[in-house]
Amino acid sequence: MDNEILDLLKTINNKLDEHTQILRSLEHASEMHKVEIDKVNYTAAKIEGEVKGIREDLIAG
Repeated sequence: MDNEILDLLKTINNKLDEHTQILRSLEHASEMHKVEIDKVNYTAAKIEGEVKGIREDLIAG
């Protein structure tokens, strides 16, 4: 009986370790996606500023 319990605990512990690794991988992927979204937002804001400047130049010219 004790061996069965120990085997069950080992199995549960292995699954817990596996789930922890999966969660860490998902967390990392989420952080990387946030970085990419921030980069896209920065690029869009930069382009928006450039377009605004071009419009102002065209109106003034």
